[in-house]
Amino acid sequence: MFGRGFHVIRALQCVILTVSVLFLTASCTGSSSIGAQDIEGTTGTTPTATLQAYNASGAAPLTVGLDASASSATAGIQSFDYDFDGDGTYDELGGADNTSHVYTTPGDFTARVRVTATDGGIAYATATVRVSSGSGGGGGGTDPGVVQDPDADLAVYPNTSVTGSVVVIDASRSLPNTTGTLTYDYDLDGDGDYDRRDAGTHFEYSYDEAGTYNVKVRVTNEGGKTDTATFTVRIDQAQGGGGTDPEDFDPPFLELGFWPSAVETGEEVNLDASNSWARDGSDLTYEYDFDGDGDYDLETTENGVTHVYDTAGTYTVTVRVTDGGGRQNTATVTVTVTQAPPNQAPSALLSADPSVGEAPLEVSFDASLSYDNDGTITAYRWTFGDGSDTVTGGATASHTYTAGGTYTAQVLVRDDDGAEATATVQVTVQQQIGGVNFPEAKLSAVPTNGDVPLKVNFDAGASSDPNGTIVEYRFDFDGDGTFDLLSLDPAQSYTYTANGTYNASVTVEDNDGLTDTAGVSITVGSGGGGQGMAPVVVISATPSYGSAPLSVGFSAQYSVDIDGEIVRFDWDLDNDGNFELIDGGIAQNVFFSEPGTYLVNVRATDNNGNTATGLGMIYLD
Repeated sequence: MFGRGFHVIRALQCVILTVSVLFLTASCTGSSSIGAQDIEGTTGTTPTATLQAYNASGAAPLTVGLDASASSATAGIQSFDYDFDGDGTYDELGGADNTSHVYTTPGDFTARVRVTATDGGIAYATATVRVSSGSGGGGGGTDPGVVQDPDADLAVYPNTSVTGSVVVIDASRSLPNTTGTLTYDYDLDGDGDYDRRDAGTHFEYSYDEAGTYNVKVRVTNEGGKTDTATFTVRIDQAQGGGGTDPEDFDPPFLELGFWPSAVETGEEVNLDASNSWARDGSDLTYEYDFDGDGDYDLETTENGVTHVYDTAGTYTVTVRVTDGGGRQNTATVTVTVTQAPPNQAPSALLSADPSVGEAPLEVSFDASLSYDNDGTITAYRWTFGDGSDTVTGGATASHTYTAGGTYTAQVLVRDDDGAEATATVQVTVQQQIGGVNFPEAKLSAVPTNGDVPLKVNFDAGASSDPNGTIVEYRFDFDGDGTFDLLSLDPAQSYTYTANGTYNASVTVEDNDGLTDTAGVSITVGSGGGGQGMAPVVVISATPSYGSAPLSVGFSAQYSVDIDGEIVRFDWDLDNDGNFELIDGGIAQNVFFSEPGTYLVNVRATDNNGNTATGLGMIYLD
């Protein structure tokens, strides 16, 4: 009952006796010990303090539950402080609205709670605890195996009625005084026989004959201990269809559970009043004030609801129940809402299989390694780079390319909070003309950056033609669209004399007159391409090993630039010296079909033009 996860607030119906302006006494049926409230004059509004002690008498060591949850304040409650032994010193400061304490010394103790409102108002309430010395002598304590007796409590609503009318037999305020629950047996006519066994905390009943009945309840706790309570009800003979006066019923019983008591914005709070009931047997309506502004935001017949707060703060939640006769009861709880951290965007990873082939080429795309650190990916949107329609679907897709060319396929992933990320992969399609395939151009360069004058050695020797031979290599070293050299030799060199970034390329022509082009970026400048320090490249592979065939995600997300920022990543996916993906993003997926050890090279360029490379390795068995 006194945990800090699931909270239960029980609105007890008490008779309040006004003694003076500064002193109130509350007498509540069924409470083990409820004491007085004392009010301290302050500049703030005066709160209402209540304190109920559970298991308030017994042998030492005695665990007593102290419940101040029925306390209230117009301005809201700031804190609960507890003085367990009544010595004037508060033993627990800033506690919850309920707590427990173990009394190890025999004696009578006045436990006290100090309730402080948020505007400074203070009130006090007390409860009496009686601790005996324990049985057996000599030890001064209680055998831990001894089970306390329960406390039975019984009421009948109304206590005077007529034949044929419904009365409510109510033992809900009985206490087990130990862990677990009670079973309830009822003798409805006082003849010594229990007419209803294990019948629950309350039920409706009608008497057919007039008379005075001594109703008895016997409660049994899980330790086998029992206690009884009796209540006398008078039943008169009904005259002309007379019934029970609605004014004879007490307000409905209300018990409010809520969890959790502290949430982040966007999370649900659960409010549960399902244990509430009307003493006149009617249906209840439930009203909920979620923000403590005094206006009820929801009226429903549902005894449990959830609510989501969009703004951080401390909220006083009130539930009001109303029975068929218009009688009402309320319970209040406090919910603390903190601001949720900002959403992190997901990470998109994409692979294509195959990524090179002749038209028509069917390609399978896989984005299943994409992830979201603080949620889940809920949507995938695909574009294939050939002008076809965008496709919304799952983590995988397939597409057939019918014409030759190099295409950039893209997947956009969206997480459960609406954040998005994209990944791309290039697909090269070789077009057949009259049964003849296009050649495939490949170009590497060493070095790819340096100071002026910078001599670079180019090599297109890895270019190939599937059904013929390459007859000419046409080099454009400065990327201006004009061929600077036509040659039969695939290996050439060129010296750059001016700073800058050059997109060098080679166009190969085969013996059928078909061509293909490949390129590589060259950065020329003082200090390796720019001012300041070069970036530091860190590349990781997920997973870092496995069995072929396997799709592996390579990421350079932990790369850094000390004196600037990284603005571009170029990828050499087979470490042949030719960076196939220029400005390919921070991550790439590569599909490996055969066992072996593979290296993937990534080149990072910062905002000053400085470059650096890093290698990622994957071993497949």
